[in-house]
Amino acid sequence: MCFGHSDALLVGLYDLIAGATSSVDVNLLQPAPDARFLAALRAAFGALARSGRPVSIRILLGQFPTGLVDTGDFLAKVSAEVKDVPAAHIRISMAAMQSCSSFEDCDSFSWNHSKIVSVDGREALVGGHNLWSQDYLIGDPVSDLSMRISGPADSPLVFVIGIFT
Repeated sequence: MCFGHSDALLVGLYDLIAGATSSVDVNLLQPAPDARFLAALRAAFGALARSGRPVSIRILLGQFPTGLVDTGDFLAKVSAEVKDVPAAHIRISMAAMQSCSSFEDCDSFSWNHSKIVSVDGREALVGGHNLWSQDYLIGDPVSDLSMRISGPADSPLVFVIGIFT
C-alpha cells in the first residue's frame, strides 16, 4: 500500500520492472536502495519470478572512492522473494564499480552516477532520483526529477509516460 507524498515513484518503479519480458538493467549510485525502495525492487523481482518469464536482471551501483558496497548482502536482500519461487527463470547479477580506489594513486576519482532503470530496451525510468527512502519518501523530500520514457532505444522518437518530482 502506497499513501505517501512521493509513492508514485515506488509504484512506477514496481510496475516498470514487473512488466519486463526479457531484461532489466538498474544503474544507481551508492548506497544501495533501502527500506521502501528495496521492498519495491524485491516485490517486482518476485513478481517476475512468479510470472515464469525468463528475465535477466543486472544491477550496477556506482561506488564513490571512500565508500564500500556489500554487493553480496544487497543481492541477498533484493532477491529474497525470487529464491522461494521453484519455477523462477530469473537471473540477477550485481556489481559495484569505480574508476579507482582511495588506496591507489589516481589523477581523478570517477564512478557511475546514473540513475536508470531500463526494461527490455523499450522503457526506462531515468533522472535524478536515488533510491534512498529517507531522502525521497520521508518528511521533507529532496526535490529531484525523473521520468518514465517509452520507445525503442535505437529510435530518435521517445514518448514520455510520466514525470516524477
